[in-house]
Amino acid sequence: MDSAADLANYRDRLMEVARDYAAEVAQRPGVVGVGLYGSLASGDLTRFSDVDLFAVMEGELPRCEVEHRLVDGVKVDLIHARLADARRFAEETPRSLWRGGFLSGYVAESLLRSPMESVLADPSGEVAALKRAAQRRHDYRRLTLPDARFHFHRYGDTEEKVTALLDAGDAPMATQWLLGGVYGLEFLVEALTLRKDRRAGAEALGIPEVHALSNTLKAALGPPCAAAEAHWAALRAFWDENHALGVWPLLERLGEAGVADAERLELIGDYNLFWPTYRLHELGRVFTEMELSLAWSRHHLDRGEPLQAESRLWAFSTAEETTQRWRSLADALRDAGYPCDDLVERLLAAPEYQRLGAEVDRGYDAVRSPGPLEEREEALRAELITYTRMYDMVLAVFLSEEAGSEGAP
Repeated sequence: MDSAADLANYRDRLMEVARDYAAEVAQRPGVVGVGLYGSLASGDLTRFSDVDLFAVMEGELPRCEVEHRLVDGVKVDLIHARLADARRFAEETPRSLWRGGFLSGYVAESLLRSPMESVLADPSGEVAALKRAAQRRHDYRRLTLPDARFHFHRYGDTEEKVTALLDAGDAPMATQWLLGGVYGLEFLVEALTLRKDRRAGAEALGIPEVHALSNTLKAALGPPCAAAEAHWAALRAFWDENHALGVWPLLERLGEAGVADAERLELIGDYNLFWPTYRLHELGRVFTEMELSLAWSRHHLDRGEPLQAESRLWAFSTAEETTQRWRSLADALRDAGYPCDDLVERLLAAPEYQRLGAEVDRGYDAVRSPGPLEEREEALRAELITYTRMYDMVLAVFLSEEAGSEGAP
């Protein structure tokens, strides 16, 4: 589904779901208006995009500020923002857009960058008025500079950290630190240019080499394709077994308990079912996240991108992570009045679960520690030089942008 026509059709489907659900959310007490944020709002749509909504609330926010649902087969995320904070954003400049700002960075970004059509439900017209006022007051690119400065400080000691880890013989952790630095610099290119296409962003900044260096580093630091393929195949088999021995029996049990639509059962609390902190997860959304992660990872593998493929499996790349998620799910269901601990423990004790889980862990270990230690250390020291070149080029552009911003009215 990568052709322009396919993406256009997919966008139409997502927008239909977004409008219908926004109208539903707008009927809740205290909701002033509902808008879009994320890739659907910005136009950076991919085959894996979902619907991201924000609700502007009069008064206090609900305790559950984030909701993860499945609406007509589409993933829908809903966050909440105070009307008072949105009004303040239209009148004041926050010290940071993403760190410690008085309005969610996602909402602020939508107000400043997305078209007026991203406001989906606004009976009083106040959200649209706040959007226009915020756009008159703020320059989004200038607002990102304090966050960019923070990231430069954060990744400025990457060379020192990686060198210390290599001297201590911890090549796997050194690899993770170096990759974190690469991803951080890619984020900075995106922030400085307001472009999701990082190749185009680097070219716009006059440093096209940065994109090539980034790809070189990710190819060198990432796992071999064969190792990533083996890990993915082990996870696919493991999740299929989870589905057969865990998901279906669980849904059947809930149906017997009188839950009419078990996949829409709301589980509220800090259970880390997929995302951490106090949230609402619909049960079906938890299982859909697993399937989507595998599909997205498969997409990158088919494109010869093993590092990106592994990054999509972050939530359940080991058997222990899946085991902990099942136990968290049992806690959430028990608190919701539907105890299923016996089903979960039976799954976790099943010989096939344990066998396939061990295969997943072997695949994970192979991905994390490819090749002899001495060879990896030598390669990492060489790639560290490449990273420093990349860092210096992006830093020079940032300092120029910052100087220009300070001199602007």
